[in-house]
Amino acid sequence: MKTGKDYFTILKTAASAIKISFKAVPFLTSLYLSVHILNGFVPVIQILLGKQILDEIVRLIAISGNGSFNYLILLLSAMFVTVTFGNIFMSIKFFSQKRLWDELSKYAQVETMKQSLKLDMRYFESSKFFNEYEKVRQNIDHVLPLCVSAGGELLNLATVFISVSIVLIHIHWLLIPLIVLVNLPILLWGMGYSMVTYSLGSSRIAEGRKANYLAMLATDKASVKEVKLFNLGGYFLEKYEKFFERVVSENWKAAKSQFLGAFLTAVISDVTYFGFYIWVVFRAIIGIFTIGDVSLYAQAFANTSGTLKSMLRYINELYENAFYITDFNTFLALTPKIVNASDALPLSGIHSIQFKNVSFQYKSKLPFTLKNVSFQITENENIALVGQNGAGKTTIIKLLMRLYEATEGSIYINDIDIKKYKIEDLWKQIGTVFQDFVEYQLTAEENIGIGQIENIGDIERIKEAAKKSGAHEFISKLKDGYKTVLGTRFEGGTGLSVGQWQKVAIARAFMRDCSVLVLDEPTASIDAKSEYEIFKKFVQLVEGKITILISHRFSTVRLANRILVIENGKLIENGSHEELMKKKGKYAEMFMLQAEGYK
Repeated sequence: MKTGKDYFTILKTAASAIKISFKAVPFLTSLYLSVHILNGFVPVIQILLGKQILDEIVRLIAISGNGSFNYLILLLSAMFVTVTFGNIFMSIKFFSQKRLWDELSKYAQVETMKQSLKLDMRYFESSKFFNEYEKVRQNIDHVLPLCVSAGGELLNLATVFISVSIVLIHIHWLLIPLIVLVNLPILLWGMGYSMVTYSLGSSRIAEGRKANYLAMLATDKASVKEVKLFNLGGYFLEKYEKFFERVVSENWKAAKSQFLGAFLTAVISDVTYFGFYIWVVFRAIIGIFTIGDVSLYAQAFANTSGTLKSMLRYINELYENAFYITDFNTFLALTPKIVNASDALPLSGIHSIQFKNVSFQYKSKLPFTLKNVSFQITENENIALVGQNGAGKTTIIKLLMRLYEATEGSIYINDIDIKKYKIEDLWKQIGTVFQDFVEYQLTAEENIGIGQIENIGDIERIKEAAKKSGAHEFISKLKDGYKTVLGTRFEGGTGLSVGQWQKVAIARAFMRDCSVLVLDEPTASIDAKSEYEIFKKFVQLVEGKITILISHRFSTVRLANRILVIENGKLIENGSHEELMKKKGKYAEMFMLQAEGYK
């Protein structure tokens, strides 16, 4: 259960939404909030003018309309001007709110994406992080505008409440505390309901991600064939429906509780208002109040009570959304652990790579993925990494790219610790094609050009990269050539075979003006002969660079000058194909086993 201190802490957090809004769109936020405050004075002016108009009408009736109408005309004119200004303020409010919401939604989504791009790979391997990220991503683009809007309405209502309350104080100062006391249960009940709905939403994030995954399986090109073949649709649909049945049931239970509380508090508030109204009427009957006074005080009481109810409703809205603002601020406060040193050195080329007693584990409680790995690669060398799945081959590449930091030991580039270089420069010097490379649903030109984003508009360079990988031959035959959208996710896109996608991915690597090129089993889905031809061409074209090949096919591995054999996270053998075969160790054993399979 939340305490009163917790409530105000969270409301304070919600107020940070206003601060965020000022940072994102200062002028629009100032205009939006100022109009709310100005418009807050309109009701009290209308109430006061209404009293004067009624009293003046009664006076003129009493003298049979024989007096001057000048004062009544002046009052009516003042009422017209007040109403007109109120409409102007409302128009400005509507205009500024529409633009402000769009700007804040954009700001929230952009900031969320910016932050996710800054974070280390470790974050993206945590289901807890993905739950928190999904919660922010799903809510912040509308929650932030809602908080700012609620803040504006609160400013407006607070202005109305304070100004109209001054009128009621003339009757008795206890009326204001009475109105607050009667409506206080609305605030407490609403806060309790807000906390329940937030807790329910948070508890469903993980299950909601699973439900979305099931929906994706039923529609994604990669999975829909198997879903149909194994008749999995009914099974997935049943699990999908059960999740939403639970959501509906929990929401209905919470809504019933909220309805009961809202009904009881409304009854108490209405009884109090009518009691006051009857008292004012009787005071008028005995001559203490004028007809104008009855209108003034009845409207003032109703306005004050109604305004307070609205304030409490917006406070509850702020309270509920404050949870999400807290999530947003917490997400933005996450910091990457792998960052540039304050005196980071530039890196214009890689001439040597050295791993010295490098060990690595993904999490502290997990076993080491690499243990005391040491090797050195020099300029112009063509290296192959071999070993069983999970041996640690790809981890070596990730450490080389500083996507992770070594748990123990050091990595040196050009005899200098890798941590002393600018990360961005390091990435520019390494071109990598992973086995799970991305099939970007973009044009062929973009698909290749993003390999060197600074040169994405250089079509000649893009074509040259495509020619090196073998992609140019089929791209040039597409309907719109390099302007053709690849993939079938979007209308007008063209589907490619696995082999064609692989050639596009390799072309991206050729786009980079880098010192090191890595192929991490990107051709695993094609036959051995095709892979051998691609790798052979690759080795010939990248002469003069450091190249690292990872493959399970030893016909390809033989192309390397030197082979590193990784087993259970340890480097157990290091040498050329001929040297390792003579040793008759692990490499020779694996080579012979694979050769047997081709007989």
